[in-house]
Amino acid sequence: QLKVTNKLKQGIFKVYNFDIAKSDFKLIETNEKDVVLRMSFGDRGKQKKGQILINEDQISFDTTGDTFSRDISKTVLQGTNLLRIVPDKEFDVNTLRITIE
Repeated sequence: QLKVTNKLKQGIFKVYNFDIAKSDFKLIETNEKDVVLRMSFGDRGKQKKGQILINEDQISFDTTGDTFSRDISKTVLQGTNLLRIVPDKEFDVNTLRITIE
């Protein structure tokens, strides 16, 4: 029989990536466009708390609402960007969208 023991102190969280094209990035740099992160959650009324890591930056959130949004224009880079959600407690993310507006 095999037994697998996990000795990690922090969970392994999925990394998402998204690209910002050069033409879009120029508009973001000149404040003509914004990059907005939006999440919707399951578990209505339950506290959702954690950090969103985007590239080298960290955004904290703490909400009992169904949605969370934040302008992330200052944290994105031209080309590939990495995003990771690190929850303090487990919760469901129904949708995760990043839009250029």
